[in-house]
Amino acid sequence: MIDENLWLWDAFEKLIINLERAVQPLDAYVKTFDAFKAENDLNSDKYVKSLDEGEKAITPEELKQDILKMRKKEIELMERIPETVIVGMF
Repeated sequence: MIDENLWLWDAFEKLIINLERAVQPLDAYVKTFDAFKAENDLNSDKYVKSLDEGEKAITPEELKQDILKMRKKEIELMERIPETVIVGMF
């Protein structure tokens, strides 16, 4: 027996296939953030506390150098994050 709504099932199947194809590039985009795991897991409170631990506290000049180093690293990381995801033709 022929289903009169067969076209609907075909459209639904095509929709599912195209949705799966559409999200595939996002996997690659999300994987780019694996390189930033250490930065994402950074606990700022623990990091600041570790600067003051030890026999002598961090000097203002050392703190300034640490801040400059972190800013440089931030710029490098921002340059590595892709702004767009290139998707092939369907």
